[in-house]
Amino acid sequence: MECLDSLAEHPSCARSSVDTAVEPCRDRRCLDGRQPRDLPEPADEHAWSTRAVLGEELWITERPRDTAMAVNAAATLAGITALIAARRRRAAPAAGATAVMMALLLVYWRLMAGYYSRHRGANTG
Repeated sequence: MECLDSLAEHPSCARSSVDTAVEPCRDRRCLDGRQPRDLPEPADEHAWSTRAVLGEELWITERPRDTAMAVNAAATLAGITALIAARRRRAAPAAGATAVMMALLLVYWRLMAGYYSRHRGANTG
């Protein structure tokens, strides 16, 4: 089996007739059947998670030093703590650190949804 220089070289990795999707590849040389997809824009912005993701996209372009950055750093630290505790086979500290990390990520998503609500009109071209 030969290596391919690019996924486009393999016939089963070709683009589909729909511009916003990529046909799933069944050949192992194509990332085990997984390919990134170009997703369409969301139909609306009513879902909290949609606003959080869109807010994070805006936030990442500016990277303001704000509460969200501190919450994200704390969630990362809690995640690292959970990994270290799990590696040492300490179930209670691992579970506790995981719970703290998840709570902080929910706070971060709330901040991102709020960021989107405040800045959505400012970045439209």
